[in-house]
Amino acid sequence: MLILNNVTKYGINNNQIYNATIHFSKHKIYGIIAHTNDTSSTLLNLISNRISPNIGTISYGEHTLNKFSNLNDYLYLMSHRDYFKQADTIKRSFQTVKAFNQHFDEAFALQCLSEFKLELSMRLKSLSKGNYTKFKLCIALAMNVPYVAYDDPILGLDQQSRQVFYNLLLQSFMKYEHTIILTSSIINEMSELLDEIIIIKEGHKLMIIDKDALMNTSYRLVGSRDELRRYVSKDEIIQVKQRKEDIQALVMSNKDLTQTKLHVSKVSLQEISQAIIKGGYSHEQISETIRP
Repeated sequence: MLILNNVTKYGINNNQIYNATIHFSKHKIYGIIAHTNDTSSTLLNLISNRISPNIGTISYGEHTLNKFSNLNDYLYLMSHRDYFKQADTIKRSFQTVKAFNQHFDEAFALQCLSEFKLELSMRLKSLSKGNYTKFKLCIALAMNVPYVAYDDPILGLDQQSRQVFYNLLLQSFMKYEHTIILTSSIINEMSELLDEIIIIKEGHKLMIIDKDALMNTSYRLVGSRDELRRYVSKDEIIQVKQRKEDIQALVMSNKDLTQTKLHVSKVSLQEISQAIIKGGYSHEQISETIRP
């Protein structure tokens, strides 16, 4: 199991992590939602040992990371940084990856390449931004290691290509039975794939929430203030907006709201997560709300 224990990483430009303790369970898909993309990237760089924590420890099973740790047997991170030679073809790049990482499944990478309609003879320097992302995805999807992390993996992909990636991601997940950790600027599209949501607020208020439990208890209510007070408590309200003649509230509640005079509708994962980040909801309040 991958464990961050009281990890703090100081930084600038809102990319800090404060006192984070996270246990990544086996064979789950995690989505990271933070107040900035830099914060999400910092977390992935920590677990991939590209940077070291100022305080705390990160461990894979009995192995605690130090600056000399080699993670080839544990984790692969696909990020915006890479070390591929731009003059090489995709075929040559695959050969290089295979030479340095025994866990690279070239056969599955070739399947992914076909699904993305790329050719082995293509040179990296000739690839568009979207096709370069596809090339890197082919490598990450074919890594048979316990953990694979993707830092905004759909950058430059059109909707059709994103759907191909989601399908291949599920195939990879089932084939290798590993744990997947994702960040994305379009988390709503990935919501059906996710098991757990990690919400990072201001670097240190970190919440780990079951995605289905979060979505099944999150609503938008519109109506009068009196009606809102009648059906939900202040501890269940995440965000309130005053409108001309009524109030709109985002709430998390296990109550039966079918009998209320309020207009009730569901909210997206992105909307409820951002409301939690911007609001004052605590982990304890959320845990209490979503408890069966």
